[in-house]
Amino acid sequence: MVFIFTLIYARGFAAGGVRAGVSLGVMFGIIYTGANLISYGAEPFPGDLIIWYSIAGLIEYAVVGAIVGTIYKAGPATPV
Repeated sequence: MVFIFTLIYARGFAAGGVRAGVSLGVMFGIIYTGANLISYGAEPFPGDLIIWYSIAGLIEYAVVGAIVGTIYKAGPATPV
């Protein structure tokens, strides 16, 4: 997941820095919330747990986006 996150950030969000990383992280968190809802429908989890788990996922991916946005520095473009 980290590899795909960083790859997507490098391909389309690198120019935006930390702010773009956080926004990509929030988008990933929203997608991940869909997986939580599927788990809720298929397994006997309490609704409160799914809500807190989804909120924690949004925060987690936003922090990951901030870290990737801070660390990642685009190198020179290579010809294809």
